[in-house]
Amino acid sequence: MSVMSLSNGTRFGILGGGFGLYGWLPAISSFSDQPIFLPARYQSTLVRRRELNGFLHRVRFVDHDDEVIAGSDALVCARRPQDQVLVVNRCVQLGWQGQFFLEKPLAPEPEIAFELLQTVERAGCGLSVGFTFRPTQWAARLTDWLSDPRMRHIQIAWRFLAHHYRHDVATWKKSHHLGGGSLRFFAIHFLPLLTGHGPWTVEEISPTAGQDDCRVSLTLFNGRCRVSLECDSRSDQEPTFHIQARGSQASLGEFQAGDPLQVPLTENDTHDACFQGQNSTSQDTRVRHLLALLKNAARRQTMMDPVVRQHIDLWQQLEQHRRQDCDSSDSLFRSAG
Repeated sequence: MSVMSLSNGTRFGILGGGFGLYGWLPAISSFSDQPIFLPARYQSTLVRRRELNGFLHRVRFVDHDDEVIAGSDALVCARRPQDQVLVVNRCVQLGWQGQFFLEKPLAPEPEIAFELLQTVERAGCGLSVGFTFRPTQWAARLTDWLSDPRMRHIQIAWRFLAHHYRHDVATWKKSHHLGGGSLRFFAIHFLPLLTGHGPWTVEEISPTAGQDDCRVSLTLFNGRCRVSLECDSRSDQEPTFHIQARGSQASLGEFQAGDPLQVPLTENDTHDACFQGQNSTSQDTRVRHLLALLKNAARRQTMMDPVVRQHIDLWQQLEQHRRQDCDSSDSLFRSAG
């Protein structure tokens, strides 16, 4: 099977019984008119969940993950970061050649993510990542601000109480070392929005990154403009998302919302016919974002999204700077002792 352009004739498979079902399945159902391959163990979830059982007629259940892979031209993997690495390696072992759609982060650490990217490239496969902020209108606005020669400082603050903290869920999403936490699971959303405006230098990253996994703050500089980001995923205040853009003399604009996802997209795909009659009011907000990402991937000239490598490079810079700060703090502590 060779890498093909995405279209409504693309056969998709999904590995991941959480967001793979309540996020990607509705989006793919609206994008492709082909059967969607799922492991048979997911069937009870689709039957049980009201917002999903309307998609049962679109699904072809198979017994083994390898059958999902074999039947698919494009494969969504929405599993833990370390499991995504295993799935990619299994696909390569089977000789599969198609389009991967993976979740962020690609792997627990940027070095492993880069190895995964090289594996995909050597296998002749395509790769996209589910960065759901990219199709929003505010992301397009941020791009315009970053391109403005007058721009000097952009401040981004995102404060909220993540589901796993609100409900005290034991999950890898809390652990920096497993690919979770505010830097690797939440703040990483912003890196693809910045990559085309570098090269960036990391000026500061909060020393708690990787230690206090629910909060991170960082500052990047591209020689003209600074971008400061604060992300608090365990805030006890009202959820807020705010961007302030400033030139050397005055404000050049701002954006504010309670949730960066509950916002308009750059293209009007929220009333797609395939959403109608499928309990759309109870669907995950991110479904329309994923559909927009699928459409954008179909329009690209290459099946390897260039932002994947670029965001890994910037992620690696942040992690290296954090490690240097931690090493310096440890040295000072030992000297003082």
